[in-house]
Order: sequence, then C-alpha cells, then structure tokens
Amino acid sequence: MIYRKYGQTDKEISIIGFGAMRFLDEDFKNGNYEKCAELVSYAREKGINYFDTAPLYCDDQSEKILGYAFRQMKKDFYVSTKTSTHVTGDKTSDDVLRRIENSLSRLGIDRINFMHLWCILDYDMFRGYTQKGGIFEGFLKAKERGLVEHISLSTHANGDDIEKMLETGLFEGVLLGYNATNFAFREKGLEAAKRLNRAVVTMNPLGGGLIPQRADYYSFLKQNDEDTVAKAAIRFNASHPEITVTLCGFSTKAQVDEACEAIKDLKPITEYEKLQIKSHLKASLNNVCTGCGYCDDCPKGIAIPKLMDAYNQYIITDKKEDIMSRIQNHWQLREENGGALECIACGKCEKACTQKLPIIKRLEEIASL
Repeated sequence: MIYRKYGQTDKEISIIGFGAMRFLDEDFKNGNYEKCAELVSYAREKGINYFDTAPLYCDDQSEKILGYAFRQMKKDFYVSTKTSTHVTGDKTSDDVLRRIENSLSRLGIDRINFMHLWCILDYDMFRGYTQKGGIFEGFLKAKERGLVEHISLSTHANGDDIEKMLETGLFEGVLLGYNATNFAFREKGLEAAKRLNRAVVTMNPLGGGLIPQRADYYSFLKQNDEDTVAKAAIRFNASHPEITVTLCGFSTKAQVDEACEAIKDLKPITEYEKLQIKSHLKASLNNVCTGCGYCDDCPKGIAIPKLMDAYNQYIITDKKEDIMSRIQNHWQLREENGGALECIACGKCEKACTQKLPIIKRLEEIASL
C-alpha cells in the first residue's frame, strides 16, 4: 500500500480508501454484520486505513456495520463521516452535535478523524451553511470539545466553486467526485487544493459503476490488455499526486484486491496522458448520473435511479434507442417507458439530486420514446 499525507496534518493515509456504502444488500438487510465486518477487516489487512461512511448509507446501517467491525480491530485507522441540512436534516449547531455524538456511538470510537460538511452543491449553499448561526458552528463546537479532529468539505460543485470554498480556510480537506469521465470539470478544485496544501479525497472513481458497465467505451483508459477497465479507472485517480485518497465502494474481497492491484508500480499521470484522455470524452459526460440513489423516493414509485442509469447510455452513445434497451433488457422494467409517464413533476427528485441534474426533463424525454 502507498500512503500520502493528509494535507497539512501529520496523518499518513492509504491512497485507496474504503467507501462504506456498497455492502451487499443480502448481508446488511438480513443483519449479517459479521460478513460485512470481514470485508472491513480484510481491507485493513491489505493496508487500507481510511474508512468513509455517512448516516443513511446502506439503509442507515453503514456506521453501525463499521462500528461492529472496528470493535474487533486495532485502532490504527482513520474514520470519515458526514452531516448536513440538505441530506440529514440537521438545521442547527445543536442538531449537528447530536448527530456527531450519535455517529461516535454507532462507530464505537472516541473521536471522528475527518468530519465532513456534506453534499455542498454550490457556493450559495456553502455560504448559507457557514454564515453566523449556520450549522457549521456545530462543527466548530465539536472540534473544540474533542469530538472531531479535522473538518473537511464534501461537495459536488464545479471547480470554480470548490476553489472559492477552499480559499476560505475553513477546511483541511475536500471530498469530491472525480473520475475519468468528469475530471476536466473538477481540475480547478484539485489545483486549488494543491496550492493551499489541502487534502483531496475523491469519490466515484468508477463513475457510479458507469465506467465498468461500458468497458467497451472506456477501454482507452487501459494501459495493457490484462487490465480491467475498473482497475484502469482507479489507477487514473490514484496517479494524480494531488489526490490523497481514491475512495472505492467495496462489496467483495475481490474488489478490494483489484483496487490494491491497481496501484502497483504507480506512476504520476502526465499532462500529455490527461490530454489524450480528454480527447476521448464529450463535454456532456460531466452530466452522467453517478447512481447515488438519493432521488429514489418518488411519490409515484418511479424507479428514478434506474431510469437515470438508462439515460447515461444515451449520453455516451447519442442513441436514444439505447435508453429503452437498458430499461427493458438490463433493468427489466415492464411499465411503459419504465414508468416515466407517471411523473407529476413535483420536483422532489431534483431537490435530492447531489449533481443538480435535470431529472424531470430527462423523464419527459424517456416518456416520449
């Protein structure tokens, strides 16, 4: 395992991090925490020492699962979790303190190493959270009380907004979506973090699963024929010296192995290599759905994450017929147009979307097919 220093701290962090939101449904929904814990322990044995979770992950069980695993492990690892008004509904500094205390209890630890202001969509939202009387005051109080060690930012904003947020000096690191699909739109955020000596943790290195699903399209990432596209995509993120941690959502030990193999003989990516990759990409790829699932609470019961996944195929291929093929053949949704005709444009899904995607418009397009 390779380790990098987390920003200006003295902490040496594994460049592969454990994203704890992909435990298998068949395990955690049946209360089989032991099997989930085996995966966590296995990752630690492979040298991974950064574990990222959040309330609501895995039907709100992720923190509990990690806590179950941590109680059986040596305390030689680092833990990241999150909260915000937008996702968890915490509206005051006292709400934040209660949330942090609850996370500590679930995780079975005395202090959260990296506490993230979660899911900041743009600079205006950031200003609201960090103004006097905003929920950020709860983060500061938690740090004063020793409940939190470092305060970080989790965002889906563009590079310009990320730069402005980091320049406030309020955060020691940033967690952002970055992969071979959208990196051109987030590079300015990485550049700002490097200039300010702030840590960068990247999520969605596989584009929410889109990259391995479309291995044919993304084959240009592979450095040799033996590589899988997933391995190549993980290596792409890890090869950026300014990226501290590449978070991977693990479900199996084989996935842990693949991520660890991806960083063997790792070399820094060159500007020429990045230009080559950019030449393969379309500007529209910044708008692919990453499959976070936050929109999956439609009052009409529409399977919105599945339909947005199907729409991703159109973004890549420019063939609208690929939308229906994905809906019918992959997701096996038998309702007409996958249920998109049922949309009442209430806007609940768009309010929940971390990427601010035009979900209603996309549902209208699907309904018209």
